Amino acid sequence: MKSAFEQRKVHGTGRFSAWALIIGLAIGAASFGLIIALTIPEREVAVRPAATSALYQQPATKVGLVSLNNHGTLTVNDA
Repeated sequence: MKSAFEQRKVHGTGRFSAWALIIGLAIGAASFGLIIALTIPEREVAVRPAATSALYQQPATKVGLVSLNNHGTLTVNDA
């Protein structure tokens, strides 16, 4: 005759709890990563390519009434 504990035991409970633990940890890690990503402010990094250094300065290229320098600035020339 089975004991009261063996009669109440449900097959597969151990496997279910393992999957629940894995899924719970995955959801927890994802939410933790999302919270960290949203709370840490982004840092503005000034990117200066080599073409803008003093050694490579070039005069603005004039085409009609518009000039474009090597910084990518588009200006309108006075006629």
